[in-house]
Amino acid sequence: MMFNNLRISAWPVIATLLLFAACGTGHAAAGPKPLAQQLTESDRMSLRQAAAACTDADANAFFDVFIQSAAVRRKYSAPKITFSLETQDSRPLRQSEIPGSRYRDFPIMMVDYYRKPVRPLRPGDDDEYVEISIYKGPQNQLAVEWTRVHYDGRSDGGDDLGNAVTLDGKPYDSAGPSDGQLLFRPAGGCWELVSDIRYKP
Repeated sequence: MMFNNLRISAWPVIATLLLFAACGTGHAAAGPKPLAQQLTESDRMSLRQAAAACTDADANAFFDVFIQSAAVRRKYSAPKITFSLETQDSRPLRQSEIPGSRYRDFPIMMVDYYRKPVRPLRPGDDDEYVEISIYKGPQNQLAVEWTRVHYDGRSDGGDDLGNAVTLDGKPYDSAGPSDGQLLFRPAGGCWELVSDIRYKP
């Protein structure tokens, strides 16, 4: 079911969101924080785009500018971010807490309007891209599932890269296994990143 470009109420993801909401991160939501670094014009433009996406409650637009801009990530990250490595069936392997100001391991970047992994699973694989699904929880939390893919090149032209397939060659299924999950909670009239979960390949 689709609503406002958000994929709504996938039970495993919503269960994670509800558990996260119940556990919290050990502090009250602080909301967006002022930036200590000097801003470039590009930073200011990205921050304006993020603010507009927050006002419109447009999670897709917010997440895309969050990918593109380190300044946006600094402003809209929680004071502490939980980083977890888990198995595909969500068994924890490793977990740590990172100050939001020192979080530098965001997994996705934007290249020519395409989402790509910061580090391909296979070094040098320039044809690796990322597909995402954004799930919205009952208290306006967001869970962003991201999956590494290739495209088969069967397109009608233009910017279309064709059909997405997983790295083992199977058709991409948004309900199938993913490579990670990014959790955001509502804060200061927008969202802030609170958890970065990676699934062991």
